[in-house]
Amino acid sequence: MLKMKAFIPVGKNLLGTQQKRMNEMGIEGLQKKGFKPLGTDSRHDFGYSPNLLRELGQPDRCDQVWVADTTYLRNKGGWSC
Repeated sequence: MLKMKAFIPVGKNLLGTQQKRMNEMGIEGLQKKGFKPLGTDSRHDFGYSPNLLRELGQPDRCDQVWVADTTYLRNKGGWSC
């Protein structure tokens, strides 16, 4: 297999044509290794938060109960929330 690094712009409608050309030339694209996200570390000594919704009971109207989740995203400077 021939490995070369070159930027060839490929439009959405050209993917099939571009793939045919690459097959004819005997080349293939390079793909970065996929990102595998880390899961939650459940092996800690912090315990668990109480289920406050269970204590409130069944909501009987809209906007009575709200929930949220914090997601951390990795960027060039580290992590952001």
